[in-house]
Amino acid sequence: MSTARWRLIGDGLFAALVALGVAIRITGGIQGEIFGFRVSVTSAWRVFAWAAVVVALRHLIVPTRPLYNRAWTQKADVAERHVLEEAGRSRKNPALRYALLILFFTVTAALMLLPQVLAPFSVPDQGDPLFSMWRLAWVAHQLPRDPMHLFDANIFHPNVRTLAYSDAMLLQAAVGAPLLWLGIHQVLVYDIIFFVSIVSSGVMMFLLARALTARSDAALVAGILFAFCAFRFAHYSHLELQVTPWMPLGLFWFHRTTATNRLRDGLLTGLAVVLQGLSSLYFGMFFAALLVCLAVVSHVAGSASLRRAARPLLAGALLAAVLLIPVTVPYWQNRAVVGERSEFEVWFYSAVPADYLVPHRQSIYWGPQVPVRPERELFPGLVPVALAAVGLAPPLSAVRVAYLAGLALGVDASFGLNGVIYPFLYGWVPPFRGLRVPARFGVIVALVLSVLAGYGVARIVGRMKRPLWRHATVVAIVLAALVEARPVLALEPIWRDAPAIYAALPAGRTAVLAELPFPAPDDTFGHEFIFMYFSTFHWQRLVNGTSGFFPDDYLELRDVMYGFPSDESLAALRARGVEYLVLHRQFYDPSEYARATADLDRHRSVRLVTVGQWNDSEVRLYRLDRAS
Repeated sequence: MSTARWRLIGDGLFAALVALGVAIRITGGIQGEIFGFRVSVTSAWRVFAWAAVVVALRHLIVPTRPLYNRAWTQKADVAERHVLEEAGRSRKNPALRYALLILFFTVTAALMLLPQVLAPFSVPDQGDPLFSMWRLAWVAHQLPRDPMHLFDANIFHPNVRTLAYSDAMLLQAAVGAPLLWLGIHQVLVYDIIFFVSIVSSGVMMFLLARALTARSDAALVAGILFAFCAFRFAHYSHLELQVTPWMPLGLFWFHRTTATNRLRDGLLTGLAVVLQGLSSLYFGMFFAALLVCLAVVSHVAGSASLRRAARPLLAGALLAAVLLIPVTVPYWQNRAVVGERSEFEVWFYSAVPADYLVPHRQSIYWGPQVPVRPERELFPGLVPVALAAVGLAPPLSAVRVAYLAGLALGVDASFGLNGVIYPFLYGWVPPFRGLRVPARFGVIVALVLSVLAGYGVARIVGRMKRPLWRHATVVAIVLAALVEARPVLALEPIWRDAPAIYAALPAGRTAVLAELPFPAPDDTFGHEFIFMYFSTFHWQRLVNGTSGFFPDDYLELRDVMYGFPSDESLAALRARGVEYLVLHRQFYDPSEYARATADLDRHRSVRLVTVGQWNDSEVRLYRLDRAS
């Protein structure tokens, strides 16, 4: 048998044993029967020991370079540095190449999300997607009118800075504003940003992986894995968690900085952090932590000298601080009201090792027997894990050692208060005390796995001499990745228009509305997302609202409104400046709607303005007098 085959068998067996050991470590053991023989493996360390034996035997049979050697990694990193220095320079027909690349990811994304493409006015649920549409539309509405009060959104009246109760998604809003000004429907603007985010994430990962591996086929697989990663579809309703192209682009410029030590590259790295932070506050902080980890480990492993790269990287960090700090001012001002996330809340959204075996609801692996763990469905898929394991098989370069450390960072930080790293971040880095879901560090896991999978593909196809076999192997990997990743989408249509009854409100000024029914005390959201979506058609002020935080006066009002239309509830509405009441029969229990409208019709301080129809259901507009 040839040396190459022995090496391939040894590396494959090593990767399989490591994967088995990790599975045992997570699940606590594997038991069952194979061909009538009972198999029981409960010790992960025993499997890891066998993996070590395989490595030793493989090196005895096929002598090769050691697992890690500074001289060897420096030699390997010279080649990687040369590739990075050459990356971005002119090639033959670069515009055509990039156009074809974008076209490939666009067509692939359209096929993967075909139900969504065929039903653009549909959403996975009537919650976060409507919330994102409201955020996009509010920024577009407020920017040309009163940009100094951009964060004083129209919900939770009379509270201020309510846009900063959650991630403002300023970059997505800035991109969507011109489209909304042109009259494109807010649902379609949401769809466009969502779709472009996936396509651009794949393209940027392609650029990064090609720069690191010098192989377009490996880069294509890495781009597909990141564009359609399981984490993305686990958060299909969260627009801010889809905008991820700035991370692979930032890593590209980071590696360019360590290779060239140019100030321009360092500033571009910082700019990528800014763009990611403006897209998602969570991911901006997570990405900054990853960059710090990669810089330190790369230096220790011998890939880069921090002394040479420190100046451009610090310049990029300074640029990021200068551009991001003004945006965070409303969040710091809100700390007196919002406070910090409690340890219990953070712990609830802190993952445990077993969560990495839980597929998300849109996954082909999901079934009724899968436990429901909100925001903790972190199974990344078999294809990226297997390819990353091949990429991490010895010998390793310093860059891959750094990404291995980044993978460890992502996994451990996703454990939140159950891990080692996040308690330090929560205790000593103030911005992390405002984050609710440490498990979202799973995006860093997906990012790093995609990079390492690119290395794995490069290693696999690099050993194949025949082009036909290389192409066939890459096609098979791509198809396997797409089949595994394709989400099973369950969509529901969303209304293209709000009830026409809002046209009866006085023109030329902004009124304060109460949308009914109000959420019951034991109902967190009620129909508040829908009412916020309706407000994008009229932009009146609402005492209603929902976000990542609920102000105390809103919670008090919600308790009082349980008895609506009692005198106490009407007095509470007057105290908050409410002028009009809108009652939506569609969202009421029929008997409760009949009781509420009958009581309002008898009340002397409430006057019926008009009755309308919407979606085959009655809608009523009442005027609330200032005095009872």
